[in-house]
Amino acid sequence: MSTPFIALPLGQGVAYARTMPAVTEHELQELVDAGRISGITLDTTEFHHFNYHFESKGLAALGQFNGTDISVLFSEVIINEVQGHLRDQLTETAEKARSGINQFLKEWRSQHELADVIAHVGIGADASARAKELTDDFVQKIGAEIVPVDNGSVQIRELHDRYFSAQAPFSQSAEKKNEFPDAMALLSLQGWAQQQQGMLLAVSSDGDWARFAEGSPHLVVVPKIGPALNVFNRHDGVFAARLLANLRGHAAQSLRAAVNRELERFIEEWQVEAHSDFYLDSESGFSAIDSWEVKPGTAFNVLASDDESLTVSFDVSVWAEFEAYFTLSVRDSIDRDYVQIDRSTASRLEQFDVTIEATVAREDGDDPEALDVEAEKWNLTVDFGYIKPDY
Repeated sequence: MSTPFIALPLGQGVAYARTMPAVTEHELQELVDAGRISGITLDTTEFHHFNYHFESKGLAALGQFNGTDISVLFSEVIINEVQGHLRDQLTETAEKARSGINQFLKEWRSQHELADVIAHVGIGADASARAKELTDDFVQKIGAEIVPVDNGSVQIRELHDRYFSAQAPFSQSAEKKNEFPDAMALLSLQGWAQQQQGMLLAVSSDGDWARFAEGSPHLVVVPKIGPALNVFNRHDGVFAARLLANLRGHAAQSLRAAVNRELERFIEEWQVEAHSDFYLDSESGFSAIDSWEVKPGTAFNVLASDDESLTVSFDVSVWAEFEAYFTLSVRDSIDRDYVQIDRSTASRLEQFDVTIEATVAREDGDDPEALDVEAEKWNLTVDFGYIKPDY
């Protein structure tokens, strides 16, 4: 069965304006093969999906279009949003590092001054400047184009009418005023595609982007970057399908071992979630992979390829064991201090899905060399439920 995508106008010629609510992967492939897709773009949601790590394979794969007839472009609005989110992330990380270093120096009775250590590591650097530097470097590296909001496509009248009639990306909700950035981004991107007399493939999991595309003859929206890039690498589908079959059948041992190592690294950092009627202090501890398998129904999406290697993405279902330590306390109403009443250790077998992006050598045989493997980064949280004293 073909995978449904979102909001694709069909027909010949750019003057064709009728739209339809969904399109199959096969129909999207036909548009790419016919040369009707002029560019590809991302919404902020996709950058967030990669935790703003521009070196992630999914984002870095956009560089394959550099020098081709397919343009990679970002709305000025999206780039500003990405820089803002990255700035906040860097600021939060710097504060955590500052606090951790300060605690370390105290516990070690170190003679080093906190200010000197922080300055040496670079924690005090300007987060806004660093966020812009990282974003600009990514845009330049993949050869992307920035579409300004003042390119003549964003009209105040259209923004006004869409807002008060609750047309996409606006809605009836009280928060619809927050969609003005999306409206400016989408209208400017649509204008770019119209000027190119082609169509723009947008990657976004935002339902408002999908609703907007349903009324546009120039925008196609897909929710994930893997399937979007896969349609541009269809000629490698046979190799990818064989690799998937071999991985399921435990024949691709090099890739299987590399995936297992990456999953072990992935679960090294995780957060404890729990609740109690007492004051609860928790700490993450031991973690280990129990088992994993290629998620049923998943496909190998080809992100990029060259003469020597192939980069694919696929989903795996993981079972892992986690151990956490808990301290329960109550407050002494006289001393106004917390008194420990119990310490405990709990373990839990957790199941979760994660997307793997892997680069393998393009070679014959059922066990091609795994050149690089990474799991898409996101904050892993394990819920241990209600914690109570062991009376």
